[in-house]
Amino acid sequence: MIKFQIYPFFKFKSVTFIIILIDITLFFLMILTDTENQILLTPSQSILFEFGEICPTHMKTEFWRFINPIFLHANILHLISSLITKIYLLSFIEFQIGK
Repeated sequence: MIKFQIYPFFKFKSVTFIIILIDITLFFLMILTDTENQILLTPSQSILFEFGEICPTHMKTEFWRFINPIFLHANILHLISSLITKIYLLSFIEFQIGK
């Protein structure tokens, strides 16, 4: 019997899974705290800025803005495509390093 796996290297006890959980949690936290946006599942520009969007004038004093934009997403389609890419690439890299 042939076993079909979409993500053959993905495991739930991995760094990839933790990064995916951070992505999803941060996205829905942005959606829940956004009171001014009327578009469904799309955070406003001000919420993206508050959660760590890259801003050259603030980069000198707020060093967390170098890392946090990795986890920010502009809409649900951006989140889904980013998650698929991260699952494929990070789980494969994690599998190769673990060998």
